[in-house]
Amino acid sequence: MKDSDQPYIGVDQLRVGLYIHLDLKWFEHPFAFNNFRLKDDEQIGIVRGLGLKRVRFDPARSNCRP
Repeated sequence: MKDSDQPYIGVDQLRVGLYIHLDLKWFEHPFAFNNFRLKDDEQIGIVRGLGLKRVRFDPARSNCRP
């Protein structure tokens, strides 16, 4: 799946188990990588605090649906 094929979801739809992609530069967020599976509510809070309205998610690599 190409990056452009990945659907966007609003940050209010984030759930533990979703594999997301942050369309930010590495120094614009505190995570080690721009793409990762959300593992807890703390990470969800951090992503919501970044000021993004939406993020890309990869349904094939996620453990749940938004």
